[in-house]
Amino acid sequence: MLLAGLGFLTVYLIAPITHECEWTNRFTGIPPLPDVYRLHLQLQAAPTTQASLITSVRQHVAGHYHSSLVNGVLTGLPDRSLVWAKRKVLISILKEESVPGAATLDAADRAVQAAVEAMPWRGALADFPLAKTIAVISLILLALTALVQLVCIIATGSPLLMSLTGIAAVSAQCRPASRLRMIWRWAIGWSALWLPGLVLIAQHLFMGKDVIRHLTETCMIWGPLLLLLMILGLTFPHRSLLDRLAGTWLVAR
Repeated sequence: MLLAGLGFLTVYLIAPITHECEWTNRFTGIPPLPDVYRLHLQLQAAPTTQASLITSVRQHVAGHYHSSLVNGVLTGLPDRSLVWAKRKVLISILKEESVPGAATLDAADRAVQAAVEAMPWRGALADFPLAKTIAVISLILLALTALVQLVCIIATGSPLLMSLTGIAAVSAQCRPASRLRMIWRWAIGWSALWLPGLVLIAQHLFMGKDVIRHLTETCMIWGPLLLLLMILGLTFPHRSLLDRLAGTWLVAR
């Protein structure tokens, strides 16, 4: 499990570096489009005071990427996995903004380059400081733990820890809980992890929210949930809420 977690972390760190190299090799002499997009998002927080720079960003995008818009679809870009929200913003700019002249584009490029260089976080690891990396490692290890539990349930009928500690789950009829019931118990138990995760993925894909940039704060979602589960565990010491919902009882083998 540790090796798998290190493998996921390696991919997590290498992928953005590979993407940045693709952008810089394809469009030389200008900031990578992901950084320009981050700048655009930051400027939207103060559209009135940053109107001039927003105009420069739009001119920069229109001047360098106008040929990528073919029949209303972005093509030929290095990052083929642009999320729907990011594609929507770029397509909107390319449709609304006319291609600037050479002098205008040169001025826009200088303004955008200076603004990108002034960003506190930019480049390949812009969204991957230490705090967020620790958060990602924690989530990966939790996900791997859940996966190992599921595999053990399918293979043996109970999680590995229950087998090692001599505990068994039984139904109301005092019979060993079926694999289907144990899988249902597993799904309920891990819902505190995967339900918020699905919400975050949906926000990223359909609303364009930068989940990774705010991952440290986002992980605080699980804090109140874990506290609630601890309180419920103390309230029902003889039979947990998980077993009540799954219809199981824990007994010694």
